[in-house]
Amino acid sequence: MKKNYKALLIDNLALLFLIIVFYVITKTVSSNLKSYLAIVFLLLILIPNIIFFGIKKDNNYYLGYTVRSIITILLISGISIYILGIFLGFTKGVFGLNSFLTVAIPEFILIIIWEYFRYIVIGDGYSKFSLRFIFTILLIIFSVLIQVNYTTLVDSYSIFVFVCTIVFPTIALEFLCTFLVHNIGFRPSLLYKSIVTLYVYLIPIVPNLGNYLFGVVGVVIPFITFYTINKSLIRDNKYKKTMDTKSSTYITIPIIIFLLIITILVSGIFHYKMISVASNSMEPTFFRGDAVILEYTKPKNIEVGDILVFKHKNIIVVHRVVNIKNHNNKYYFNTKGDANDNEDKFDIEEKDVIGKVDYVVKYIGYPTIFINEMFRKG
Repeated sequence: MKKNYKALLIDNLALLFLIIVFYVITKTVSSNLKSYLAIVFLLLILIPNIIFFGIKKDNNYYLGYTVRSIITILLISGISIYILGIFLGFTKGVFGLNSFLTVAIPEFILIIIWEYFRYIVIGDGYSKFSLRFIFTILLIIFSVLIQVNYTTLVDSYSIFVFVCTIVFPTIALEFLCTFLVHNIGFRPSLLYKSIVTLYVYLIPIVPNLGNYLFGVVGVVIPFITFYTINKSLIRDNKYKKTMDTKSSTYITIPIIIFLLIITILVSGIFHYKMISVASNSMEPTFFRGDAVILEYTKPKNIEVGDILVFKHKNIIVVHRVVNIKNHNNKYYFNTKGDANDNEDKFDIEEKDVIGKVDYVVKYIGYPTIFINEMFRKG
């Protein structure tokens, strides 16, 4: 029996109710216990759905192609990330028998139930888009509640890190899985989520990507997977589209290239890094909301007149060098903002120097400034 509008609406309402209850009772419990509770909560909705609508067969013409595509994309992505780890370093994972038994196995059981629940609810290929969207949003909220540790959200920075490393990747993952389940079936989404979630329990060391790159990877890889599979569906006229394939390609490829460049610059992996300007102290050279591209450089290569990027009391400052002193083979710099009347009343030591500004990009820093200020106010 296929789902109708009322059945989907009831599933969404039931899921919303269970999310509220889950939030109320899990504020102080451990992550492991949250996984067990989530299994119970999902079964409370899944079992009645199976009773009323039966067990669906997961057969689709694109199943084999989709599985092969997922394995290929994740394999290439994994190799690329580990190559990147050669430059960024590695860190010890959660590999071990104890973590595998107590965390990985319950997590895998939760993934199976989670994805089959999704398949039972929206896997017929005909469910209404608005209800699929709401259903996915609810799953995102549920997933975030399972992963959140309230004791670590102590300031604006920790909230910002949580959003980048948990919320954004979860949004990308859940929307991809909804796409896979709705158009292909249960097994591709189960395969994808199992690999990206559980690999850390099977590998002794993992690349030390840092918070920002970790969040970017968690968003970009689902997008690449979606784009690859969706393109095949469009090509074979088995999936509705709003623009022809060539137009979609012409739009998507530049976006990917742009995001890749921004990612490389902001992460500072290579010789250059991009940061946002949060004040007007350097007007008219550049303004608040602009972004500057800095070059990592040795202190001995810095000259008077260069625009220096440095840390002062854990704040990144971008000011012009007005004086250089050398004492006991150590460099000290005095700086001044172009718009300021007076020099900065402190010396900048070598260890605090990040680099010097090479280029300015207008306006592109506003989103970063907005997000940081929003979390500070919060």
